[in-house]
Amino acid sequence: MAQDVVSQIVESIKIDRRFAIQIDESVDVSDEAELLIYVRYFHVRKDAIVDEIFGFKHLPEYTRGDYIFKILDNFVTVELDLEWKWCVSVTVYTDGAASMIGYKSGFVCRIHEKNANVTWQHCIIHRENLVAKKITPDLHETLNVAVKVINLIKSHALNSRLFKKMC
Repeated sequence: MAQDVVSQIVESIKIDRRFAIQIDESVDVSDEAELLIYVRYFHVRKDAIVDEIFGFKHLPEYTRGDYIFKILDNFVTVELDLEWKWCVSVTVYTDGAASMIGYKSGFVCRIHEKNANVTWQHCIIHRENLVAKKITPDLHETLNVAVKVINLIKSHALNSRLFKKMC
């Protein structure tokens, strides 16, 4: 079933010839490195932009940017028969390690070698995490209060409806 879903995604990408990749390199509970690959593309039949999980790759050796790119490149070009020139954006879910974002030999560099026009960005969650580490105590407390208020509103459907009506 999973192969059928992926083949349908590839079909849609080949029609529109544009897609965005999101990768998340992480470690599972058994300390094994894993690469999750997500794709955003225009689904012709639905007439909408769709996000899907695209693949999952075990990283048996290294988690360096060049090695991750090699795995991803094989997946995209060999297994799926897609072209990098169709890739419009890459989002990297990492902690900002130089091996991933390095302009000389990292993952981003390898992407630009395949498609110089591709844009890339860090995921917003990691940006917020990096900022939170160096935030002033006053602003940190203000953000904590804001998060508590949002959690209270979103914790119950009634709270969300009342807040929406109030706004």
